[in-house]
Amino acid sequence: MPDLSALQRKNDFYSHGPEWVRALWKTAAQFDWFIKSHRDELERRGVIAKLSRDWLIDTANFQGAVLEMLKPKRVPELAQD
Repeated sequence: MPDLSALQRKNDFYSHGPEWVRALWKTAAQFDWFIKSHRDELERRGVIAKLSRDWLIDTANFQGAVLEMLKPKRVPELAQD
């Protein structure tokens, strides 16, 4: 369960949150697309939650989860015969 004081509405987080958010997603629409496209994973990681009609961001843990999700995946080396 996230610390309730760390929760911020998604739109407020984009508009008034850390600069890295607006540097990574140039528009609010891009940020919305990311949240929508990765909602299940973000919820599983506990960094977003829905309260009534609003999506809330766990500001304390969102950056770490996003960095982990966007980190390039290692491809296993192909076995050589």
